[in-house]
Amino acid sequence: ILFGVVLLMTLQLNIFTAETAMQQNLTAFNQERVTGNESGLGYSGMIEYDLAQIGYGDSLAPSVTLADTNLITFRADIDNNGSVDSVKYYVTAPSSIPPGGNQNLKYLFRKQNTESGLEGWVGVSQFRILYLDNMGRSLPAPVSSASLSAIRSIRVQLALESATRVKSDWDTTFASSYWETLISPANIK
Repeated sequence: ILFGVVLLMTLQLNIFTAETAMQQNLTAFNQERVTGNESGLGYSGMIEYDLAQIGYGDSLAPSVTLADTNLITFRADIDNNGSVDSVKYYVTAPSSIPPGGNQNLKYLFRKQNTESGLEGWVGVSQFRILYLDNMGRSLPAPVSSASLSAIRSIRVQLALESATRVKSDWDTTFASSYWETLISPANIK
């Protein structure tokens, strides 16, 4: 009986250790997707770069043409080739989620000019954009066309979650990573 109790305790310790290691690995994977690694930019790097370019090379005002809580469209010479590009970030829900999968997941899309925007980044559980005026006051979203030129700063909140549960089917824990930044584009009009 004593041997059986010790064996069960050892098995439980092994299960706990495996679950903890899996959660740490999924969290590290999500964090790498957010911040990137040595070989390239993550989601946050691309978003931050693009939003900092708002209005660059563009003489028209307002630079932001559409502003909502999870969607932004703006003009800028993103690739520095002398022509003004239109860039759009938005989220959509996936068409199907497997049973037991994470119901919070969405696709984050980046569309530049006439690109189809069909390749989205899956695993986004939150993509929220807040728009601030020159006094740091929040503008209500969706921002009306009359107020688009008042946007001076943009706060982006991005959260990623794993597609599968960390422990088992009955547990609702998903590995997650969170990133937030405030961007004040120098050329925004």
